[in-house]
Amino acid sequence: MTESETTSILQPAPAQNTGLPRRLRAFFLGGFAVSLAVDLLFWQKPFGWSYLVWVGLILLAALILGRVEGKRPHPAALLLMGGALLSAALAVWRMEIGTRVYNVLFSLLFMGLACDSLLSGEVLRFRMVDAFLRGALTVFAAIERPISALLRLGDQKKRGEHPGTWRSVGFPILRGVLLALPVLLVFGLLLASADPVFGQYLEGFFAWLKVDNWFDFAFRVFYVLVLGFLFSGLLLHAYSEKRHYRRPDGGQGMVQPFLGRIETYTVLGLVLLLFGAFLLVQARYFFGGDTNINLDGYTYAEYARKGAEELIIVAVLSLGLYQVLHTVTKLPEKKDRLVLHILLTILMIEVVVILFSSYQRLMLYETAYGFTRIRVRTHLFILWLAALLALVVVIEWLGKSDRFFPVLLAVSFGFVVTQGLLNIDQHIVRQNLARLQGDLPADASRTLDHYHLSTLSDDAVPAMLDAARDGALGELEREMFTAELSCRLWNWSREAEGADPLPWYARNPSTVRAQALLAGFAPLPVTDSVEMPSVALSNGDSHACGWGPYWD
Repeated sequence: MTESETTSILQPAPAQNTGLPRRLRAFFLGGFAVSLAVDLLFWQKPFGWSYLVWVGLILLAALILGRVEGKRPHPAALLLMGGALLSAALAVWRMEIGTRVYNVLFSLLFMGLACDSLLSGEVLRFRMVDAFLRGALTVFAAIERPISALLRLGDQKKRGEHPGTWRSVGFPILRGVLLALPVLLVFGLLLASADPVFGQYLEGFFAWLKVDNWFDFAFRVFYVLVLGFLFSGLLLHAYSEKRHYRRPDGGQGMVQPFLGRIETYTVLGLVLLLFGAFLLVQARYFFGGDTNINLDGYTYAEYARKGAEELIIVAVLSLGLYQVLHTVTKLPEKKDRLVLHILLTILMIEVVVILFSSYQRLMLYETAYGFTRIRVRTHLFILWLAALLALVVVIEWLGKSDRFFPVLLAVSFGFVVTQGLLNIDQHIVRQNLARLQGDLPADASRTLDHYHLSTLSDDAVPAMLDAARDGALGELEREMFTAELSCRLWNWSREAEGADPLPWYARNPSTVRAQALLAGFAPLPVTDSVEMPSVALSNGDSHACGWGPYWD
């Protein structure tokens, strides 16, 4: 065999002015390996450790391909990869649906950003418009890059640049395998007939080839091929020369300033007056509490309902106004920039105070009606939004306002990570119990909503178990928690009937922990019915097993 016949499949092609990596076949192998992992880890399997494994495989493939290419990822890209892994881990660790969705989205976002700036670390210099344009180009590159790579491989084949790679090595091996199949079939059947034990092992080894549903099999093959093509494109894009888009020289934005400073000062001045008037009205409620609320004709609960969402929207729109005015305003002199700094700082301070009003209203709402996922998540959002506003003031005075996107990305990531670290469903249980044991307004709800308990994930089981054993609680409250835990044990037993054990990567750590905690728990009897299985409570009510409305 000649040297050309033993050329590796990863042999680099001659450098060409295409912007593509050199070892194209390695990138296709990596892309299709990641795609095949999607099928093996996720097809008809619940969400579990598999997602973290899959994200880890993608990042590992990217690092290995970098080593093959002789290129090192930028530290900023490595930081994004670490953030993707952390988000993936939190998505697996928590079952609460919002926490899981946010962390999955952020792990994909961070991997996409790392893909686009893997070698350059440009993400730290992105403006908002840069992020949107580069994101769109990354999606386009997932289709365009593999097509360009295949065309380049075709050109190499025509020119005979790699005569031994596929034709002299790959095709002979494939022909040999096909010729050996009938021989192996005959010998295998004879040996299996001679030894039943060997026959069982042989049958088990080839069990994965059994196809019960050819339509499903064809669909799986199809999406593996499509995803492999796209993943190959993203890996190729990560190590390709980025020639489609360049930020304008001189630090200028995509939109050139066109608005005069007087117009901008007028807009900001009127907005500041409006916000100031609102805060003057709010001042009496900041210090007067529910006494002033009642004087204005509102009950405690009515006031709690009003305005929290609108005030958050005002804060978000104010950030948008800041970005727009900063982008389009012409500031020819230093004193003009100083005036704009002062006005925008006052605007951010007023918005922070408005957020405080929204936070206060939300606390009144929770005191009156209890804690839910949306209310707890909104609390966190307000706190992180206030942090973002403070950082905006800092970068404004440092003259780094074009760094808004990295700051926004960092604060958003903090908001998402906090949800995973907090354990929202467990927090809801504990806060609602503390609420019942505290002082409540006259028109507030004074009972535990036991139907709400069944909407919480297994993340809340440790807190529920503590409540069921808490002697300081009333007998009915303890019974409600015992009923919900009994329902979960009953549901787990029904799911396990006749089902094969899940592989380790399809298990969820939150459910595994909950099942371990309830191993010695004495459940209440569950009444099975066609409409809804339930547990009878001592007050004559019943607790449904599997109540499923969405609570706000």
